[in-house]
Amino acid sequence: MTRKPRIGVTRAADKLNSTYVRALQDAGAEVVELGPGADGAAALDGLDGLLFTGGADIDPVEFGAEPHPKTVPAPDRDAFELPLVRAAVERGTPVLGICRGIQVVNVALGGDLKQHVPEHDHYSTGEPRQKLAHGVRLDADSEVAEVLGAAELPVNSLHHQSVGKVAPSLRASGWSEDGEVEAVESADGNLLAVQWHPEELVEVRPESRRLFEWLVKRASSASRAPRPAASEPRRTLA
Repeated sequence: MTRKPRIGVTRAADKLNSTYVRALQDAGAEVVELGPGADGAAALDGLDGLLFTGGADIDPVEFGAEPHPKTVPAPDRDAFELPLVRAAVERGTPVLGICRGIQVVNVALGGDLKQHVPEHDHYSTGEPRQKLAHGVRLDADSEVAEVLGAAELPVNSLHHQSVGKVAPSLRASGWSEDGEVEAVESADGNLLAVQWHPEELVEVRPESRRLFEWLVKRASSASRAPRPAASEPRRTLA
């Protein structure tokens, strides 16, 4: 029987949003929780792919900036996730980033962030997470456009930071109506990251499922290659 690809999913110290888990399981993955405190490179052992999830802000010290008054950093996540991104890229492990995830990927690889974009700060208003807040235009020749099967689509918006300077090894491939970067990807097609929350939209925008299916498909190819065994017990969600 074919083994399900094992996808590591980052989380805050106390919890993992179940919507990420369901989206990946529905796409055919076995989910492994990854919390702060572990060694980033060692956390890759035994995994076929990674999902970097949403959450609190990245500490601006990580990209050489002073904190904005609205910045609420999560240094424990930064310390774990930034090295994990770099290790994944070095090993060729497929990566999907969502919301904070696009920011972590960009900072880890040498980009920076805009610390507060009030026009996109819909989360603080208490609006439903499934509410479609604005449109996104995708580069027609990009991996993300091919995956989603669209050049434009409406998305939700649950962030107040956004990508500033794009990391040298990435390219911007999606933009909001007011020009904020909403998607980035690597040249080898092994890394995709988006600013919106597709896991919250799988019922109202079915194309959102394709991002998780993309990760599982990429990870399935990776799962056929030899990999180191995990060095410590981790919570697995079948």
